Amino acid sequence: MLSTPLRRITAVWLLLVLATLFSWESAHVGNDHRLSSSIVLVIAFIKVRFVGLEFMELRHAPLPLRLIFEIWLLAACAALLILYWLSPMA
Repeated sequence: MLSTPLRRITAVWLLLVLATLFSWESAHVGNDHRLSSSIVLVIAFIKVRFVGLEFMELRHAPLPLRLIFEIWLLAACAALLILYWLSPMA
């Protein structure tokens, strides 16, 4: 029987694998490449959040450090999405 922390890490790892497969599949489906790319980008930032919280142990970090991480993640994702959607179509 797996211990609780090991079970949690295994579940997060499985979620990361599934998110990778989902983002890979969503990049190949549909005609709207901007929407597909945006979905892949959001999934990538969700994965970064899970890696930061679980494998870099930011879940147990002091609140100010965790807030800096969460705010940076949200700001970086939003900035990239805004720049991507405002850029001219190639």
